[in-house]
Amino acid sequence: MVVVAYSNSLRALVATSDGLSSEELLDLDIPRAIPLRHDLDKHLAPLARGGRYLDPEAAAAAPAEVAAKGSRSSRPTR
Repeated sequence: MVVVAYSNSLRALVATSDGLSSEELLDLDIPRAIPLRHDLDKHLAPLARGGRYLDPEAAAAAPAEVAAKGSRSSRPTR
């Protein structure tokens, strides 16, 4: 099965399938456009919590890229 989702809907799916607590959900960062694979058992429970990224290097680099973009001012200077 392939599920395509974005932002909060994807976070909700991962939080539900992995049984994340509220605190864990606050720390959940899912990079955009990097496939995340969850293998499931016969009861549709994840075999590994958190799944695995198909491109782990890109997934590891993504939070730093987002942080760098967030540090730039979104307003033009006058």
